[in-house]
Amino acid sequence: AGIHQLHFWWQVCNEFDTLYDSLNVATPPDLQLPEDTSFCEGDSVIVSLAEFPNARYTWQPDVSQTNRAILYQPGTYRVTVDNGCQATASLKLRQFPSIWVELGHEFFICEDDSEMVRLDAGKGFDRYRWYPTQDSTQWIDVTKTDSYFVMVSDFRGCNAEAGTRVKRRCPFYLYFPN
Repeated sequence: AGIHQLHFWWQVCNEFDTLYDSLNVATPPDLQLPEDTSFCEGDSVIVSLAEFPNARYTWQPDVSQTNRAILYQPGTYRVTVDNGCQATASLKLRQFPSIWVELGHEFFICEDDSEMVRLDAGKGFDRYRWYPTQDSTQWIDVTKTDSYFVMVSDFRGCNAEAGTRVKRRCPFYLYFPN
């Protein structure tokens, strides 16, 4: 690698002559791609390679023309770096199946009667975070009308969220004087 000096000499009719020249020898780029990996739906994977001077980067599929690519889709990605010598590496991305959480569209309570409704995000998640209550449990008991949201995470670190509205509905009473 680097610049090497070449020395040529020849003899013609008992005369010697010498020629000096330099030759720049390029080394193949050392590509360091991450291991094959999986990612959550809605996320991305950022791949950054070393920057090689005067190199051309060719990604297949065509996601970038530089040493950096942001990958949003599962599949096999191949990059070729050409700096006078070529090197190629590949990376396979798999996408975890999406997680799903459902609270229900809306619920009704009568705050006057101290009614309550239980909002349940479902079991099997590693983390729960409810808003606006900040609870971190699978379910919460609600006694006030408001909009409620939950964010959940599974064992792979994938996230999902859901929301619902708790509305007021009280029985209608008629009173007749006697």
